[in-house]
Amino acid sequence: VNSVAGLMVKGGMDEAISANIMVVAHEASRRGMPPIYRDSVLSTVFNWLVLLPCWIVLGIFISQEIGQVQGLVTVLTLTMIQFGGRRFSRQQRRVIRHRDQRAMLDYAKRMKRFKVSPERSNIPVGTHLLLSGMLVTVNGVVLDLGLPGWMSERLPKDSEKSVKARLKRQAKSMSKSRPPRLQPLGEGWWLKRPKEDGADVPVLERLIGAVAYRGRQQYIQKKTGRPGQPVSSRPGQPRSVSNVNLAQRGIPQNTRVSERKQRLNSPVKDLRVGSKAIGPNVRPGLNPSVTKESDDDLLSFD
Repeated sequence: VNSVAGLMVKGGMDEAISANIMVVAHEASRRGMPPIYRDSVLSTVFNWLVLLPCWIVLGIFISQEIGQVQGLVTVLTLTMIQFGGRRFSRQQRRVIRHRDQRAMLDYAKRMKRFKVSPERSNIPVGTHLLLSGMLVTVNGVVLDLGLPGWMSERLPKDSEKSVKARLKRQAKSMSKSRPPRLQPLGEGWWLKRPKEDGADVPVLERLIGAVAYRGRQQYIQKKTGRPGQPVSSRPGQPRSVSNVNLAQRGIPQNTRVSERKQRLNSPVKDLRVGSKAIGPNVRPGLNPSVTKESDDDLLSFD
């Protein structure tokens, strides 16, 4: 499941952290929220200082009106129902679901209390491609579990003070570092490479050739609505991008006709290999009667 896609769905925070909890790591570190499953202070106060005294007062009232045994039974029954319900609620956190899992809903509420709101607008581009997880096999089928937030039972327990100190250092480091890119690159970004100082053509075109700016003319023509001027290049052969002599090994180069330098007054050779005319990147055999097996031997890379 794509955790970033879960964030884009309304109410899909629990689904996102169930897919991969690391999708909220940047915002949680910035806000200083420790990754701890714990009830809120308000819930604890309500259960211990509001409900429990109410049961005791109700038991005293019933013991005075009806009898002491009935009052004691009422207090014990209501107290067992209260703590039994809390225990049942904690057990429901371990019921694994793709969505609306109790533990993930509680964690999403805890994030809301700390004002941790990871959204598509504050997540770096390509985060869903960098998030790693776990791969398991079920009956030979590989399943990607991601890094679910409910896998927290066997994790080492650190003190909240030490965790907050680490988060504070991490947040300070994030604030000093270079801000990430939050929006995709614009159209034709790979064509906008700078030129050298005092150079007529960009450095990549001079070193590699026209292939470095493949698509520039089509992009300019599409943007301006008129045909673009041909890209000028310095005379001479471009430098090779590899230390290996590709021509000696029979590896074709510059196979695109539009990027190939046009030779003026080049002699046309009337040679044929089989039924096809020889192109600029086809090496003819030494003998017209060369067979397929011998041609493979000629193109061997040994």
